[in-house]
Amino acid sequence: MHVYWGAFVSTVLARLRDEVRWFHDTRDARFARDLLLLIVRVALVWIFVYHGASTLFGAFHGAGIHGEALYFSTVVHLQPATFFAVLDGFIQFFGGVAVGLGVFGRIAAASIADDMIMAMITVTFAQGLTGNAVGVGYQLNLSLVALALVVAFLGTGRFSLDAMVQTLMKRRRGRLTIASAPTPQFLLTGDSRDARLRCDCGLSGRWWSTLSKYLVIRRSLERPDTQRRENDE
Repeated sequence: MHVYWGAFVSTVLARLRDEVRWFHDTRDARFARDLLLLIVRVALVWIFVYHGASTLFGAFHGAGIHGEALYFSTVVHLQPATFFAVLDGFIQFFGGVAVGLGVFGRIAAASIADDMIMAMITVTFAQGLTGNAVGVGYQLNLSLVALALVVAFLGTGRFSLDAMVQTLMKRRRGRLTIASAPTPQFLLTGDSRDARLRCDCGLSGRWWSTLSKYLVIRRSLERPDTQRRENDE
């Protein structure tokens, strides 16, 4: 019996050590970082698109611009109330969409954080952290500021339109660089020192393979002309 329990405890401890090691290894993993940024962005877009749509369009049984303007005028004491109501709804709705899609996500997240900080200063900070009989407090605003600042400082990650656009631009610049670069002499002459020169050109992978095939074909086509000129001479 003691042997069984000893083996069981050893197995559990070994499994626990493996889980702790895996959890520690994911701290600096790029995929884990991008996945967590995606989760944060989904939470932000869910909350702010909901409230922004209720402010701008009266969706989800919201008050609309007129109702929000009355709130800004009587509770928040910001004038002109209609302007600030539209501005608040615009930042929340379109800022949430931008963060969710990952288009200018850092700027949109910073705008959302500013909006929540303004809400704390003007309304919820006076109600305390957990709220009172008048309001709900600033705990939700503080949490949303923290989430928005994560995206504002770290960006939207790989799973975003910004990352896709940057990847396409890098590929396009790579094509232009290869197209405008002079033909390496070692490829035309068949020099055997291509390994070192290949590194100097900064080419690798399929770009290197495509360029090499093109130059081989070009060299084979130019060779008969060279031989014909030599014979004529």
